[in-house]
Amino acid sequence: GVAAANNRHRRSRSAGDKWLEHRAANPVPLGTIMQPFLKNRKSVTKLTDMKTLTEHGANKYCLVSQEADTDGDVETKLYKGNVIPTCGGGAQVVFNDIECLKQKSPVHSPTRKRPSNGTMSALGVASALPSTVTSITVQDVASRCNLGIEGHSNKKTNI
Repeated sequence: GVAAANNRHRRSRSAGDKWLEHRAANPVPLGTIMQPFLKNRKSVTKLTDMKTLTEHGANKYCLVSQEADTDGDVETKLYKGNVIPTCGGGAQVVFNDIECLKQKSPVHSPTRKRPSNGTMSALGVASALPSTVTSITVQDVASRCNLGIEGHSNKKTNI
């Protein structure tokens, strides 16, 4: 269930926000100009005790996660929320924002497909073939596939 909390609880606006930043023990350094910046924060790597959340007097919470996407680029997500004290002396976090920071590599990774220029190498076996047959055209491959799939080389006519 939902923890019982005082919905009207808030800190004075003049007091400023106190952040509790929860991040990995050894995050990947981004090395970018734009960095996430949380003023007046306490960083922790492990939340094992509720007192860490309540005694610091934090009214904001930020969970930082880093993962690699399919292209090998680093993606950092910041899950931000408000810390609301509960009736029993604990605290609950209500998440209200997700910030996604992506760092892309300027060099294309080799797993990405490149556009065809009309010529393909002979399926990676060019060294085994004579030098005269080292490349074939896309049209040759299309005609061979047509013969192999259809069983004949006649083109279909649209009716």
